[in-house]
Amino acid sequence: MSATIVLDASAFLRAAVEERDVARLWIAAVDAAEVSGTVPEHFYVEVANALRVYVRAGRMRAAVAAELVTRCLDLPLAARPARDLVPADLVRSLQFELTVYDAAYVVLAEAAEAVLVTADRELARAYDRVELVS
Repeated sequence: MSATIVLDASAFLRAAVEERDVARLWIAAVDAAEVSGTVPEHFYVEVANALRVYVRAGRMRAAVAAELVTRCLDLPLAARPARDLVPADLVRSLQFELTVYDAAYVVLAEAAEAVLVTADRELARAYDRVELVS
């Protein structure tokens, strides 16, 4: 594989729910092993929580949300345990005024020397190798 990306939950949601083309291309590249994808382990919880919000707001059926969770889990992503990232997450969260959850994506991207793929503009400002897919 030629490149590594850190995939933010917002980018997965742009691809899966909003069907944004650039986000879908990144997901397809990960799925085809054209790039190596990595995520902090809370990525899956963030995705599931956002899908819950869509369902509760009446914007999505629960069955569709369940299918998207399965799709998310089926992606060939390497998940990093939170305990490996938390000390640096706290430092970065304070430095960039991010949540600790979001800072984990920056910390992981820095450690992997990876491109951070996100739809979150605030998160994108905290790292210099970013693909903004909003």
